[in-house]
Amino acid sequence: IWSLGVVLYVLICGALPSDGSTLAKLRERVLIGKYKVPFFMSTAAEALIRKMLVMDPEKRLTLQQIKRDPWYTEGCPPEPPVVETKPEPRISPEDHELIIKELSDHGLPREAVEASLNNQTYDAYAATYYLTADRRSRRRSDHPSPLEKIRPVSETSDAPAPVVFERPVTS
Repeated sequence: IWSLGVVLYVLICGALPSDGSTLAKLRERVLIGKYKVPFFMSTAAEALIRKMLVMDPEKRLTLQQIKRDPWYTEGCPPEPPVVETKPEPRISPEDHELIIKELSDHGLPREAVEASLNNQTYDAYAATYYLTADRRSRRRSDHPSPLEKIRPVSETSDAPAPVVFERPVTS
């Protein structure tokens, strides 16, 4: 935390918090916690840095305290809640069997697919299973996926008929 306080000071001021004409004097000033506060530093920044540059590590702020400090939070939106990203598909036992059968018909071994699902392994078998389940769900709810909306030009109603060029036949 002390090092972060030094870095924050440098970012705000463009210089180190302590100085000395020799390395020994610099070390002495650092060890006693003596540093200058420039006139342009806000009082909120100064208060935070003072709490970070405390010599006794037990009395310094923690990262959680720094994240709640008014200088740190000023103008920031609150932290968004952590969202669980693990998919939890709702697949009925009947749909599960149909999906497994479809995958088996395409050459995927039932045992491998079942093992991936039971072990929650996100591999090619599980991905294929969940994509197939998603496709079935979209078809059932009449919400096609973006890929299913793509049709060949000849199937669209407002598209012009394809132009066919024929070479003249000479006898």
